[in-house]
Amino acid sequence: QPVGVLNAVSPKKPGGASLNGGVTLEECLVRQTTIFDSLQNSPAGQQFYAEHRASKAEGSGLHDHALLYSPGVVVFKNDRGQRIAPYEINVVSAVPIHAGTVRAKSTASDADVSALIHATLRERMARVLRLFEERGVRTLILCAFGVGQFCISPDMVGGLWADLLCTRGAKFRDRFDKVTFAVPGKHREVFEGSFYATVLESELVEE
Repeated sequence: QPVGVLNAVSPKKPGGASLNGGVTLEECLVRQTTIFDSLQNSPAGQQFYAEHRASKAEGSGLHDHALLYSPGVVVFKNDRGQRIAPYEINVVSAVPIHAGTVRAKSTASDADVSALIHATLRERMARVLRLFEERGVRTLILCAFGVGQFCISPDMVGGLWADLLCTRGAKFRDRFDKVTFAVPGKHREVFEGSFYATVLESELVEE
């Protein structure tokens, strides 16, 4: 059973800046796997980007909840660009919220904007997990979805993954055999702190 990988993608340009040396997750996957064909050429990929372009949420920074499922993506290079023995992964591509744009364009209070970002991001992340579950994928590699260029804080993302996967009563608790988080080093400490604090808080509340 191939591993499921969450791919955080640009809402408009398949592959982002992969041809110009970009180093985001999406751009690395394009150079090391066959994901670009699904993003650029498949009917599902074309529909995915069409839905983002047409969405009323597009200009707000919230973006659309549309997802693209790409089974059987072949990995043929490692992180150093060297050829390796090929293997397959199943990829879900989703567009994170751009928190910087949301905050810049909203006239609501900071608290209300933060609540909107949190609720929308949680829904999108839950949809990603639901799609993997529906496709029978039991081993996942999840990213720090939206951290970095989309201006989402790592503590929010860490807390949300914990809330969805590990807390008491979590919607997707025990639905997957193994989940690995691929988090950049500079964000890892904050991400992990929020993740474990969320789990611990749920345990203490339950007691």
